[in-house]
Amino acid sequence: MSPTADARALLVEWLAPLEALDPPVRVIAHARKIDPPSVPTVLVRYDRQRPAGSAAGARRVRLFTFAVLCVPAKREGPPGEDESLELLDDVLAVLETTQATWEEAEQGTYEDTNHPAQAVTVTVPLKIGA
Repeated sequence: MSPTADARALLVEWLAPLEALDPPVRVIAHARKIDPPSVPTVLVRYDRQRPAGSAAGARRVRLFTFAVLCVPAKREGPPGEDESLELLDDVLAVLETTQATWEEAEQGTYEDTNHPAQAVTVTVPLKIGA
């Protein structure tokens, strides 16, 4: 696998505890257009990478930045901001137990709908090569 694929797989692995929640959160490794979901869903979108630094030990470490898109379950009636924020809290709680760092969470809507969603900017450090 490529380093980017390795970093994505690591992030998806770190998000896996979300699947054990009640209700379970579906984790999708690649961001793509989906219908408003019937279960809370997070999608992982690759954004960029950069070196960790110029020090000798940091040269072989890259920082991969992803957006974790948090889309709450579609419910009867208008989409709820509360459900969006609850899903965000669950995602942040899981991320804070890993080596990933999150930099910001921004509220928006999913695709071209009025369905609320959150986008969390997450950085995954990964050592490249031996």
